[in-house]
Amino acid sequence: MTTIKKVEKEVDAPWMLSMKWKNWSPQQSKSSHEDAPQEVIPPVVRLVLEAIPYENTRHLFHDLLRIAFPALQKLAELNDHIFQCYSAYNTGKEESGELDLMITLLRNDIFQYPHQLIKRQAQLGLLDVALPEDETWNSGEFDFGDFESHTSQPALQGLSSSDRFKAALTPSRPSHELAGVQENEIDEAFDFFTDHIDESDIQTRIDTLAQDLALLGLTLGEQIQQHEARLRQAFREANYSLVIRELDASRTTLLEGIFAFVSSIFACFLEDFDTSSLPGYRDALEQALIAREGTTQLLHDTNDLNQEIQKEDISDESRRVYIASLHQTLNRFIGDKAFNCLSPANRWELVNFVQQLQAPSMRGIKQASEGLSKYLESLQMMDQSEILQQHDQDLLEEVQSQLEAAQSILEISPINAVDIICQVQKTAQPLFGRQPHLDIHLKQWEEQPFQSEQPEEIKRFIEQMQTIIR
Repeated sequence: MTTIKKVEKEVDAPWMLSMKWKNWSPQQSKSSHEDAPQEVIPPVVRLVLEAIPYENTRHLFHDLLRIAFPALQKLAELNDHIFQCYSAYNTGKEESGELDLMITLLRNDIFQYPHQLIKRQAQLGLLDVALPEDETWNSGEFDFGDFESHTSQPALQGLSSSDRFKAALTPSRPSHELAGVQENEIDEAFDFFTDHIDESDIQTRIDTLAQDLALLGLTLGEQIQQHEARLRQAFREANYSLVIRELDASRTTLLEGIFAFVSSIFACFLEDFDTSSLPGYRDALEQALIAREGTTQLLHDTNDLNQEIQKEDISDESRRVYIASLHQTLNRFIGDKAFNCLSPANRWELVNFVQQLQAPSMRGIKQASEGLSKYLESLQMMDQSEILQQHDQDLLEEVQSQLEAAQSILEISPINAVDIICQVQKTAQPLFGRQPHLDIHLKQWEEQPFQSEQPEEIKRFIEQMQTIIR
């Protein structure tokens, strides 16, 4: 087994893998910010900040979003980097020290923003206890540019973290004071009262949000500590493969935690907030759907071939034809977009199966073929991310609503009811891979859309679809 270069048991830097690791500075992975143009607030962030009625509260949430918002994009982009680490490990690049540096940079990219976010929460009083000082995360400023920093407000200087947070959540008077309204300016006075009639409701929501963010922050902090503890253990065991898998798991967990953090802020101040407007969401959903469809189809294709390969009553020549076809099918998938949409760990497992299918003995090849089928089946059961579950739930509700609409107009216009049915058959296609029995019908509907002019047949088909699509 390939192992990480051993280090002394007693070291000051628990993350040290080699001299390159020990001497590396986080600044090496960042471009200089001195000459960089001032960053502009993303439109969706500006939207939520402008929806916050109190200036000091607005500054506080700006301070949190200036870290959390870019964290979503950064963490979402690291999938390929993790897979590159798997590939480097497999090709022996750890001997040259290249993998050491790759893992160092990856670890910094994964943990930098979450550490900054927790630290900032503690400074603002949203968390009672700050994380221990760690110079690894003290580099880098994340600034949207237009809003003044919360800590630059003189009224908040010198306060303890908890007092500062309470002060920030205390409503400050708006810039257009009622006292400035002239005697005859009735319209302006009415606008003033109208704008602030819901202040108590807003303050209640802010108070609730503060509690939610405190809980999310504590959970995120615990997750950081748990993942770092597991990484330290992986380093002690001197196993590159385990280190990379732990980094992969860390990225996924921290991304979900920060996504929940940012979503809570946006949902508090924006009515009908759509989470798809957050960075990485649409990409993550699209990739999840592509990956599910691709692996489901791969499972169907490889299962048929595996059944033939496992048969005892066929000639070796026939079996080798099926093995060659299995090779071709798996390699074609690895070159497909769906493969790149999988998690790095899953991609790496499939690459390993390509190698296993080249085993010198027929017994080894048959075991690899059976193992591939079992692995793909496990992906179908395990790969149910929160973003995918929410998508499916929303789509199921939409489909059921459309079928109810078809039912309601069936007696009046059977033709229009059929049009709705055909639309549902198309709308439901992204559910492919959700359930095996549904997959069969989705394929049938895609190849042969429903056609009938008989009300009774149409009614039965609608009822059948309502039972199938659940």
